[in-house]
Amino acid sequence: MLKKSKNPIIVAGGGMGKSVKACKLLKEIAEKHNIPVVHSLMGIGSIPTDSKCSIGMIGMHGLPASNIAFAKADLIISLGCRFSDRVVARCDLFKKDKKVIQVDIDSAELSKSFKADLEIQSGIENFLKAFKNKTSDIPDFSQWLNVITKNKEKFKKDYTSDT
Repeated sequence: MLKKSKNPIIVAGGGMGKSVKACKLLKEIAEKHNIPVVHSLMGIGSIPTDSKCSIGMIGMHGLPASNIAFAKADLIISLGCRFSDRVVARCDLFKKDKKVIQVDIDSAELSKSFKADLEIQSGIENFLKAFKNKTSDIPDFSQWLNVITKNKEKFKKDYTSDT
């Protein structure tokens, strides 16, 4: 699915478990292939905010650039994200024109909110280790990341000014 994708995005959720190894693997994979990473509230800290691939939080309390990227993605790789109603308000609209790979250690969370195209029951660190070993022929998504980065700059909040 990733080989056919033009606009993939990784969603890091609470299932990342703040595993240092999983977070390092996520950053390494995302930066190698220029795959944007957004996160849920529970996934904060999954990727450093200064990473070129870190876009920000999604959902009703998320950043505009993150939500736009999430909406325009054609492939979502979910790492331990439940897709609560705070992240995806309308699952019927969210899944339209998208493929979803959902990775979670808890089988009860797989396809709970909507039917994932590929369900993988696994710990995130184990999945990322296996995924990293199979990424040699995955394309670079620099153009897609550049579009998102421009939106990130466009909607950037400046909390230092008085206006």
